[in-house]
Amino acid sequence: MMPCMATEPIDPILLEKLLSLGIDPDHAQWVKTNPVNAADLDAVKEQRALLEKIKDTLKVQLTEDLVSLDLAQEELKRLKNGGGV
Repeated sequence: MMPCMATEPIDPILLEKLLSLGIDPDHAQWVKTNPVNAADLDAVKEQRALLEKIKDTLKVQLTEDLVSLDLAQEELKRLKNGGGV
């Protein structure tokens, strides 16, 4: 493999961090990786859980709003008919 051909030297702090992660810029090489299933990622699982909560909250709110709308329509009909029961 060819060494890293950077025009400027790598910052020593960055080089130290890369080496601590097992990355050697002077001896870079390709590695074979396996595909990642996004559904298995923790962040995606958390987002899905939050979206489910939002969905449930919106369903409850929609039901409450529909009930309020029905009551308002009934009240409007009563008012149009003279306000009686």
